[in-house]
Amino acid sequence: MQRPQSKLHIVSFVIVFLAVIISAMLVVYRQQVIDTIRAWQFTPSSQVLEIRNSLALTSLGQLYFDSSQPVVESAEGFNQSCPQSEPNNPVVGCYSNQLIYIYDVRNDKLDGIEETTAAHELLHAAYERMNDTERAEIDAELKKVYTSVKTKELEARMAYYQVNEPGEESNELHSILGTEYTQLGTKLEAHYAKYFVDRKEVLAHYQNYQAVFTSATSKLDALAASINERTLKVNVNIKKYERDAASLSRDIRAYNQRSSDSQAEYNTLTSRQEELRERFRTLKSEIAAIDGLRQEYDTLRKEYEALSRSINSSLEPTPTLKG
Repeated sequence: MQRPQSKLHIVSFVIVFLAVIISAMLVVYRQQVIDTIRAWQFTPSSQVLEIRNSLALTSLGQLYFDSSQPVVESAEGFNQSCPQSEPNNPVVGCYSNQLIYIYDVRNDKLDGIEETTAAHELLHAAYERMNDTERAEIDAELKKVYTSVKTKELEARMAYYQVNEPGEESNELHSILGTEYTQLGTKLEAHYAKYFVDRKEVLAHYQNYQAVFTSATSKLDALAASINERTLKVNVNIKKYERDAASLSRDIRAYNQRSSDSQAEYNTLTSRQEELRERFRTLKSEIAAIDGLRQEYDTLRKEYEALSRSINSSLEPTPTLKG
């Protein structure tokens, strides 16, 4: 009668042991289990599916993407999901409570901005899931690469995060470098390869829409420089013209007062008068050209402002009730 009881004890022990093991595994792999369940439950919209397919994600990248259940929202919904604290520094995406929100930028000229935003936020999800050892190694590499690729613009962005999101600088840099910068070195490239089959495809999205802003900025800067340079020059020529015109007027009055019949003096005055008339025509032409440049600048500036408004959800018209 003792043998069956021993077997029962053994079975009970095995069950308890397995329960302990399973519980321990659930603790260790809790996030992975959650990600798997959430990804399995996720049904992407056609817009999100198109974004996901365009990013060429690895299986791990897709797991993090789907488990974050990305949504593309219009201004009203996006502003609730991602509150805008500074309208002059608009955001087009955020990662909050392990969910990704993307602003629906309805500007065909900025094709690629939503894909870049999705990749940026995905890398926040990846950064969050790294253990302390992995994060320390990546942070050290990010800091190293940052010193070699930083620009004034990037320094300004990082200074903004230092003030507004202290402690998140490495997290943000991890997303910025991964979606916007080339040639990051072997270690970082290997790291990002965990999530993207070909990071060049992600970079292409960023370069596509960023080129629109870069081109507009370059044209505005060039126009402003040309306007300033030509305005300074024409102002100098106007002052010189006014001095020479005043001098000619004095000489003509003196000539008339003397009732001079000197043909040579008359011819000289006539020549000076014609030369001033030609200079006046040239000045008018140059002023008209500068005015044309100013109009071109104003038109381009309005186009640039329209681009900027299209990515700023806080500038969307506030819905009103219809009577």
